[in-house]
Amino acid sequence: MRPLSQKIMGAFFICLLASSCLGGPWSPRSVPESHNRKIHECDNWKQGTQMIKLPVFSHAWQIVENCNEYSGEAVAIAMVFFYNEWSLSFGDPNSNVWVALNKLMVEWSYISRPITAYDVSGRLIKNAYASGIALTQSMIWVKPIPGQPICESSLIHELVHIAIWSIKLTDGDPDHLGKVYSGWTIDHSALIQRINDQLCSLGI
Repeated sequence: MRPLSQKIMGAFFICLLASSCLGGPWSPRSVPESHNRKIHECDNWKQGTQMIKLPVFSHAWQIVENCNEYSGEAVAIAMVFFYNEWSLSFGDPNSNVWVALNKLMVEWSYISRPITAYDVSGRLIKNAYASGIALTQSMIWVKPIPGQPICESSLIHELVHIAIWSIKLTDGDPDHLGKVYSGWTIDHSALIQRINDQLCSLGI
């Protein structure tokens, strides 16, 4: 029997490559098609931020400032790649990571966030400008990079924090390879690089 993550990825890409899935766009059965199009599509005519439903994941959303940056489909593909690689590398026996991804809120915002935080080696740095933050167990903020694909952003890095948080429940290991918190290992850093390489090869 194939792992759950492989089944999900296979089903997702069949839908993605076909011109239509069951005669129309993917949508939850409980949501009318006309309403579903509204929550899944970014409106270029609207001013300000918009909250867009991410496909594949049951209760995952993203907040965007610009419809031309990071479509919901692209973000969902990145999350599917992440879950597949996570499952292969670390497993998900209690589905904690899958549940966390299904209720995730991703905020893309150009607002600079000066913070005191740890770098990837565990050094505490004051007044650093973050490229992404895991704000809670179910919300991340990521700063877009104009003209660059998702693989150049910190999205996958923040998903690792969310996955660790879903397992530990207390934190997402904010000091990475430092010794203050536990959870993050060199294997997690390698996973980020591996996934971003895969996404970059697809132009995502």
